[in-house]
Amino acid sequence: MWCIAANRSVLTALDQNTTIAEHDTSNCTVTTNDIDSMDIIQFADGWYSYPDLNTFDSDLLLTTLTLRNIKPSKAISPWNMKQKNSIGLPLTEIGTRQLEALFNLSQLLFGLARGEQSNYTFRDLQLGKPARQFREAGFNKFPNNNRSIDFFSIFQLVVNDILKSDAIDIVYMMYKDPRIRCVKQKSLDLLTNVTTINEVGYIVLNHYSQFLIQL
Repeated sequence: MWCIAANRSVLTALDQNTTIAEHDTSNCTVTTNDIDSMDIIQFADGWYSYPDLNTFDSDLLLTTLTLRNIKPSKAISPWNMKQKNSIGLPLTEIGTRQLEALFNLSQLLFGLARGEQSNYTFRDLQLGKPARQFREAGFNKFPNNNRSIDFFSIFQLVVNDILKSDAIDIVYMMYKDPRIRCVKQKSLDLLTNVTTINEVGYIVLNHYSQFLIQL
């Protein structure tokens, strides 16, 4: 199904080996009410939304963000440290899934840093839907009892997961990629949030001094 909705969305099934540019020609108009919860949506500026990533499950988002390749199809992430010219790789499904994971993970961190229990996923924000409760949207690191939530400890836990997964390397590569607008801002949002933890700030300072100079 190929459609440009009233909010300039495109419904499509994006093949792992198909580039974004090939999806820009044949479209029809619908309203956002026609968008099903299981539809894959292409928004303006090259952003896609996948139904399984409409979540705040930090483990799933990190797994998606740090996936380098899909072996059966040999699809490769454009943000792969082993590639000499990663920007030359097309933005296939693996890359667009990483973008949505980056956005929602950044939204999660922003909410936790502010002591909040809800925020907008990328999909819901684009479709004008209300903010979602983190727990109801898949986040499973809050305590299961009725005790008050130590937001800083939970925030630290997620940041440590990000650090251990090497996601910062990928986010930094996304930050340097000029192809899709808003990527720089969401990369910056995530990097800014994780560096509020002193130990992580020192790591970023040592490994990505050029990034800090650009700020």
